[in-house]
This record gives sequence, C-alpha cells and structure tokens, in this order.
Amino acid sequence: LAGTAMAKMFLYIRAYGMTQLRIYTTWFMLLLVMGFVLIIIRQFKIQLPVCKIGFILFTAMFGLLCFSRPDAWMTEYNAKMYLSGQLEEFDYNHLHSLSDDALVTAMSYKDVLDTSRIESELMDFDSKCREDFYRYLNLSAWQIMASGGASK
Repeated sequence: LAGTAMAKMFLYIRAYGMTQLRIYTTWFMLLLVMGFVLIIIRQFKIQLPVCKIGFILFTAMFGLLCFSRPDAWMTEYNAKMYLSGQLEEFDYNHLHSLSDDALVTAMSYKDVLDTSRIESELMDFDSKCREDFYRYLNLSAWQIMASGGASK
C-alpha cells in the first residue's frame, strides 16, 4: 500500500509540482516503509532491538529532512520543470510562505522567471528583516544580502 501511495505522490509531483505537503508526506511514507521492513525483519530475527533501531532510523530521517533544505530543492525542481515546459506555471505565491532558502534559489532563476514577482518577494523579505533582527541570522538571508537582493 505504501508503494502505491508513493507512486501516486510522484505522479502528483510530476503533474502539479512539488509542495511542502508533498515533500513531508513522501518523507513520512518512506519512514513507514522502513518501519515496516524493520518489523518484517523482526519476524525472522526475534532478538532484533526494534525500538532502538526504529528510534535511530527516525532520528536519521528527521535530521535528513531538517538539514536537506527542502524549500530550496522544491523551488529548484518547480523552476526547472516550469522552464522545461512540464509545469504550466511557476507558483510565485509559495515563495511568500517558505523559508529564505526558497528565495535564494528563486534568485538564481531571476533571468528566466518573472523578475518583478521575485523583486516583490525580496522587498517583502527586506521589510520582514527590518521588523525582526533575528530573521537575518541564517545562511540564506546572508546569501540574499550578499547578492544585493535586499538592503539592510
């Protein structure tokens, strides 16, 4: 069942692009598959410490999800699929709700995407940073400022 659900999810991603919900759902389905495989192995090897291995597996998968910059590669995937003609439109509205990683990635496609929409997101980023100093304290914000995308 998990394989069928993942196949459907990949069809949705190919047809409509990647979103945060699709990434998190796919991550959870992969975690479930790994858990089921662990339970199947436990049926044949009784002494297997399932809880300990499951905890390590979850921690590794969660770390992978947290440190893989999913917003950046989601934006990059959608931009590439839009430019190749496989997606009808690039969803500029999602840039507003994502982390700064997505904006940095969108800036690298500034020449081929709608520049005015990206500039408006950069101005919104700049105003948010003026309101909240701690918004500047991440690598992506520094990349935006170093590229001249937003003024401090």
